[in-house]
Amino acid sequence: MLRWLLGLCALGVLSLGATGCSTSALLERPPAWHVWSQKYGGVLESAQPGDNARISRALATIAPMCGCQHTSVRVLDDDAVGAFAWRDGSLFLTRGLLATMDDAELTAALAHELGHLVEDVRRQSDGDVEAHADAWGVGVLERSGLPARSMIRMLVKLESQSDPGFQAGIRARIQLLEERVSQQIGAADVPREAPPS
Repeated sequence: MLRWLLGLCALGVLSLGATGCSTSALLERPPAWHVWSQKYGGVLESAQPGDNARISRALATIAPMCGCQHTSVRVLDDDAVGAFAWRDGSLFLTRGLLATMDDAELTAALAHELGHLVEDVRRQSDGDVEAHADAWGVGVLERSGLPARSMIRMLVKLESQSDPGFQAGIRARIQLLEERVSQQIGAADVPREAPPS
């Protein structure tokens, strides 16, 4: 088999593009997300000026709180607002998301996607995995000193840009987060008893 493949390489029948013709190139496969990414316009070789810096700042803000120092983020050539996580630790943001979200909302989107990669969130089967990733992401934002409302604002923008079939689910997630934030604010406003003297 190997002799046959090498023979095809020698004849120029088998072309591997820029990788050249070697047995190691024949045995390597692109990651599963490579084919998937094509339906979103593929991965951009270079993002818009400033986008890489924004992504790096966002990750640097939340990395200490979630252990994501070695996360790779790629930008998809798609105007739709979207973000995705793959189990290999790869995160994907669309050009549309980068154009739509401010820095805090971008950080919230990354925190949400990282929530999908956390073992505790992945194991959740008792409800909405997206809501669990939202809650995990909000915890990371809060531990990083960012307001929980960043996640809510991100979801509001996502809802406004989403297909009608997804809007009800996103709206329900927004409501859950609003209730959580209201409860936290309410708990913070409750006067505490003075310690006994």
